[in-house]
Amino acid sequence: MKIYRFMLCLYMLKSVVKSVDSEVASSGREAAILFANEQLKNDNAKLSKTVTQQEHMIKLLQKMLHGQKSEKIIDTDERQGVFKDILREVDELNPEPAPEETSEESQAELPKKSRRKRRSLQELIPENLPREKVIIDLPEAQKLSSNGTALKRIG
Repeated sequence: MKIYRFMLCLYMLKSVVKSVDSEVASSGREAAILFANEQLKNDNAKLSKTVTQQEHMIKLLQKMLHGQKSEKIIDTDERQGVFKDILREVDELNPEPAPEETSEESQAELPKKSRRKRRSLQELIPENLPREKVIIDLPEAQKLSSNGTALKRIG
């Protein structure tokens, strides 16, 4: 939108300059030319600032995309200081409560948690219960593998 306005003003300026070629130019035309010239200068300054910001953003994005390590990119933008000021004001308005000092006696009274050892199955079964060993044996025909070698007993 600004570019179209800029182009329109430029066209108006060119047409005004053509009409001013004659020596007889009225003061109204000169004022219009000066006004259009000032407006074009302002628009040019705004557009050049926008272009500069966009070029900076493009360079930063290219660096993030193609740089060595995208995690380490730090943008040194002048607007970053605003966030620090805001955070400082928030900290001033909401200070953290100071931790209560505990005496050495209260710390000594607290028992340290010890890790529980994993108990084995033998420890879980009481000693007074009777114990039996049951052996399940295979018939002789099933004690051989498919290639004819003897199977090993496990357990």
